[in-house]
Amino acid sequence: MGKPFVVCGEGRTVIRRSAEDILEFVLDVDHYRQADLKIGRVHYVKRRGNVGEVRHDGRFLGIKAPPAVLAFTLTPYDRLEFRGIKVPWPLRGFSGFFTCDETPDGMMVVHRECFIFGRVAGPVFMLLLGWWLRRDTPAEVLRMKRLLEGEAL
Repeated sequence: MGKPFVVCGEGRTVIRRSAEDILEFVLDVDHYRQADLKIGRVHYVKRRGNVGEVRHDGRFLGIKAPPAVLAFTLTPYDRLEFRGIKVPWPLRGFSGFFTCDETPDGMMVVHRECFIFGRVAGPVFMLLLGWWLRRDTPAEVLRMKRLLEGEAL
């Protein structure tokens, strides 16, 4: 099979909301898709305490993609991790996380997401998607900030 090829994006910003507000917003996937434009129609979110899974269609560069199933683990309230448990071809996997660290100005939120491809398809998708993901993930975090701070009480 060969070594996998990983394409990642990362964004960070300070959000003036609690870590709980931020991470629970991400877990409200129907609402969160306003920030993450890679999420299409949400089929389901199953949650049992701090673990669960979500199944949703994808969108890349505005084009509909087949559904993926992601497992999530919440470490209240400083980290939320996602990993692909059923991802469509040409993906071999997915991993991502959000972290929240308190600062004097608010919560420093870091979001990283990595799409894992096979050795053959990876270089092609790096050319097609790498530039976009490196711009979209930071933009996603800024959209998240605007949505959350706009809703602040």
